[in-house]
Amino acid sequence: MKTLVTGGNGLVGSALKQLNKDWLYVDRRTCDLTNRQDTLALFKTVQPDRLVHLAAYVPGFYKIDKVDSFAVNVRINENVLEAANVSNVNRAIFCLSVNMFPDNPLHYPMDEKMIMEGSVSGPFAGYAYSKRMLELQCQNYNSQYNRQYFGIIPCNIYGKNDNLDSGRLIPNLTKQFKKAIQDNTSVTINGSGKPLRQFVYADDLAKIIPILLDTYHKTEPLICCGNEEVSIAELAHLIGKVLNFENEIAFDTTKPDGVLKKTVKGSYIDNMFQFTPLEEGLKQVLL
Repeated sequence: MKTLVTGGNGLVGSALKQLNKDWLYVDRRTCDLTNRQDTLALFKTVQPDRLVHLAAYVPGFYKIDKVDSFAVNVRINENVLEAANVSNVNRAIFCLSVNMFPDNPLHYPMDEKMIMEGSVSGPFAGYAYSKRMLELQCQNYNSQYNRQYFGIIPCNIYGKNDNLDSGRLIPNLTKQFKKAIQDNTSVTINGSGKPLRQFVYADDLAKIIPILLDTYHKTEPLICCGNEEVSIAELAHLIGKVLNFENEIAFDTTKPDGVLKKTVKGSYIDNMFQFTPLEEGLKQVLL
């Protein structure tokens, strides 16, 4: 059975390569997924039986293009969905995002049924809505063409192939701490440190995805993260501990905190998989 993975050089794609070397991995150098004809040609050539769609245009924290955050992702997703369907790919996993969840939910923790409830705002809204549209189109293809396309919803992903210049939370803090260790200085973190976050280790997702391809025969999206939740302050101290940082950790409360809480909980995967504790995962990534 031939499995095609888009976004093969990303965090999760790189982790998947280590465990499933016989799968076919493509990245932006292999195929421009924003180009419809190139994407259709890729699927026609490969003729995959299954698909794991990880590719996305992810807006960097320091340079957010609100237009492309939506438009480029919609273009990629539409091309991949069409190409998969035309090539008769019946089973596919699509990577969604915790950003899809509403800013002001009715309750916490949020579950899979809440991804379309309420509005999303802020600089990542375009990205969030592109993921909502992806979930909608998966269900449209399932209904109209009798496919089995479904999404996984990871929280903040971290891993061994992370880009320290991405501006995302763990890479950004890691970069700060490593520079402070090198310069023997303190670390100052923007905000109060009180916002709560959940994280999932890319290696865990790489183990979960093949299991779901083989055993999950529904089409409802699935949250992929454990129940561990830490504040940004706790995360900073954990990274400092792993890196043996001994100087002061301060918080600049004149800077905004951003979203204070976006707690999610999924039952299906949580009941079948033991997620890597954050401190253990950080040790594997940072040391």
